[in-house]
Amino acid sequence: MDRPGPSDPRKALMPTKVIFCVHGVISPVIANMALDGLEAAVDASVGTFTLTRRKAQLNVVRYVDDFVVTGVSKDVLESSVSSRLKRRI
Repeated sequence: MDRPGPSDPRKALMPTKVIFCVHGVISPVIANMALDGLEAAVDASVGTFTLTRRKAQLNVVRYVDDFVVTGVSKDVLESSVSSRLKRRI
């Protein structure tokens, strides 16, 4: 029975070079910076006043590198928030 190793060049391990680490320390930092900007754009989409945001019942829920936006109606989310985020991205 042949075992893979240096005698079999097809199955020998080759050195690799790490270019970008997805699970590194900087990845969550970059994700949070991007989400900060998106959250600010969502807040600005219905107005700068707290009362206006409360009327729209606009909420942003963030968890690690994801976020969910909820609102009083689908119309508010599509007309205000979605258009604002499309311009931002």
